[in-house]
Amino acid sequence: MSQILELSEATYAALQAASAAAGTTPAEWIAARIPQHFQSQPEVSSDSGGTMADRFAGRLGRIQGSSEPFSQNCGERFTDYLEEKRRNGTL
Repeated sequence: MSQILELSEATYAALQAASAAAGTTPAEWIAARIPQHFQSQPEVSSDSGGTMADRFAGRLGRIQGSSEPFSQNCGERFTDYLEEKRRNGTL
C-alpha cells in the first residue's frame, strides 16, 4: 500500500536535491532518516543469545574481503568507513 504526502514546491525541491546528493530516491532518503523504533520492521534484540553464526544462519549473502588481514586496524577502519558514510548522508 502507498500513501500520498503533500509538500510545498520548495520542500519538494530540497528533498529532491538531498536525495540526489545521497544517490537515493526521495522516498528512500526519508525512510533512511526515520528512527528504527518507528519503522515497521522487527527489531533484533541484542540479548537474544547465541553466537553471531546462529543469528545469521540461513541468510544468503557474501561479504567481500580485502587483501589485508581483517584484524589489522579493524576498529579504526570501520569507524572511518562509518564516518565517511555519515558525511555523505548515506548512513
